[in-house]
Amino acid sequence: MRDEQVLLNDLYYAALRGPDQPLATDGYYGRHTAEDVASFNAVLRVRPFGGTTTPNTWSHLCGLDWEHGFRGAYYHAAGCSLV
Repeated sequence: MRDEQVLLNDLYYAALRGPDQPLATDGYYGRHTAEDVASFNAVLRVRPFGGTTTPNTWSHLCGLDWEHGFRGAYYHAAGCSLV
């Protein structure tokens, strides 16, 4: 979970559409994380829409982070190098 929050924050701080707010990287899938996932899924038209992280969400999240140069420890810890 923490890895996903870091990946979403990378996109937020890069001013990319999707995540709407910076997230605490606490590993807790709370309201704010669900909101950012829902926004990310909606903007990128990742189905199913909503605040659930699916394999399709992960694939898009990893792809965008890679495209924008975010390839650090969290990228690999999140399994992105395997997607």
